[in-house]
Amino acid sequence: MELKSNVIAIASTERRTFSLDQARNLLPIVRKITETVAEQVEALLVKLESTNIENDKSISETENLVNLLIEKWHVKMAKLGVKGKGLWYVDFDHGNGYYCWKYPETDLFYQHSYEDGFTGRSLIDKSRPSSQQLKELGNVDEKEGLTWFENCSRTDQLSPWRL
Repeated sequence: MELKSNVIAIASTERRTFSLDQARNLLPIVRKITETVAEQVEALLVKLESTNIENDKSISETENLVNLLIEKWHVKMAKLGVKGKGLWYVDFDHGNGYYCWKYPETDLFYQHSYEDGFTGRSLIDKSRPSSQQLKELGNVDEKEGLTWFENCSRTDQLSPWRL
């Protein structure tokens, strides 16, 4: 089986920006795609580690498959309007920088400026819970949950959502 890996240039004239809610609404799709591809890559890496070092053809084919999966993941992220970076890092442009996510984080917890990158991540203002966090409270609709949240003391607000 011969695999060919094409270099894919991703250029978009449109700049897509996301509000925090829009980014959080897209995150489950980004997460599912990333989880699927990450598991496939992990399985191939396990296979690669157990391959006889003298079997150059098998090693080469497995490496090509890994690279192809990673390239396809980057293309899928670009089609969603987000920036895939490295392995399983995703940036959602918010107009002044990025909300950033790294697999397997469960939500968007961080942001960074355009210049800083991943190492400059800082916590997003957690003073308001996301829709997902409200759903995790149980049978609470979003409006009712926000009313409850806004009427709580600061200590009550922090405990369920702090890292």
